[in-house]
Amino acid sequence: MAPAPMDASNEILELVELFEGLGPNVTGSGVTKRVQAYMAPEGQLTIGLGHVIVAGEEKTYLGGMTVAQAHGMYKTDRKQFLQRSAALTLVQVHELKRRDIARFTGNLNKWMEANKVKLSQRMFDVLIDLSFNAGEGAWNGTLKKNLVTEKNEAVAALFLPMFVMASNVYSRKLKRSVSQASPVSGLTFRRFSMVWFYFTGEKWRIANWIDWQIFLEKLNLILKAKNIVNPLPYKRNRKESQIDL
Repeated sequence: MAPAPMDASNEILELVELFEGLGPNVTGSGVTKRVQAYMAPEGQLTIGLGHVIVAGEEKTYLGGMTVAQAHGMYKTDRKQFLQRSAALTLVQVHELKRRDIARFTGNLNKWMEANKVKLSQRMFDVLIDLSFNAGEGAWNGTLKKNLVTEKNEAVAALFLPMFVMASNVYSRKLKRSVSQASPVSGLTFRRFSMVWFYFTGEKWRIANWIDWQIFLEKLNLILKAKNIVNPLPYKRNRKESQIDL
């Protein structure tokens, strides 16, 4: 008999909401609050709690503009973009999040079945979070090798902070957008939070470079007790490497 499908835990759903937020284009309050699309740091048009708008959703969220058209207008004429794009209620936002989570969990269960691997709840959870801004393709490659071939979840968890690259990010250092893939501090903090969640089960939203340093010190103690070598931080996780500072 096949094992029962897994679901994302309440803890990871709360962390996803903390990291995704509603974006900058929010008006009203309470029941009158409305949420519109925005450009995420990764350069993707996003709406609600981390839903990436894709082809086929133009009429629903972008007022009929194509994703490419809306992407350009957001950069050149934000006011017109907001006039044309849809404004969602909080009920609609949470329904969209529910559908995204259902899609990710369903596909991850299929991935596990296809690769004949059983994941712990925490590893399942951090892969669901990874899907929001790295995509489901991130489950393959090195993570698949760690989880399926080597069956080593700890190594896979410590590889998560490699997924911090984004394109078309505005660099405060250079005072312009950078098209090539570069490390982004928000993704570094999020991946470190997921590493912490995997090893401790605790919800810690790492939000700044002081947290970053404390995390590394605490993680070293945890991994030392488990006789695991700590590869963190990777070069792309260091403050001087971040493009958006």
